[in-house]
Amino acid sequence: MKSQLLTNVSTQLKGKKISVKALSLFLIASGGIFVNGAIFAQKQTAQAASGVKSRTVLLDVFSAEALSKFDTGSHPDFYIQSRLDGVAKPNSPTKGNNNKPTFNYQSSQNFSADKTFVIVKVNLRDHDPVGKDERADINPSNKAKGIEMKYFPATGEIRNKADDTFLGRANTIFTIEGDSNTSNHKARITLRVSHLDHN
Repeated sequence: MKSQLLTNVSTQLKGKKISVKALSLFLIASGGIFVNGAIFAQKQTAQAASGVKSRTVLLDVFSAEALSKFDTGSHPDFYIQSRLDGVAKPNSPTKGNNNKPTFNYQSSQNFSADKTFVIVKVNLRDHDPVGKDERADINPSNKAKGIEMKYFPATGEIRNKADDTFLGRANTIFTIEGDSNTSNHKARITLRVSHLDHN
């Protein structure tokens, strides 16, 4: 398709002077696009070529650790909340009175293969039987406490939505912790993000 489009453009525009704007309009009408001075065929994504129709994003949270004091007279009662591609998932069981709980928490969500990235949101909360559950600061940025990650399945890159910093890569276990300068309920979590392709 690409070679045919280039042949058509060459034949129809041969010997003519034409502006970039006019060429762009011509290409759009012909089923192509014009980007940075280069002519491309109509977009055919790698996932379409390989037959991938949908994907499933996978979140694993293995453990957490309190890095500051949460409760008076006891340790925190941590649990995990997650939201994948905008869909809320069941919470983990609460790990009572434990500064360093192990979770082995898993959640997943299907999403369209044509998405460039998917949002993976994780909160670590301290259950309070009286009052509101407190949210631990697990975000390295001072702009948020919970972590919202942009996961790019094509490259496996995982970035912090709050400040666009690099956090990790797909299928790799990594640890993040709250901002040390502004947090009074600082903690860290160890997790992994990955995905499955579906034809």
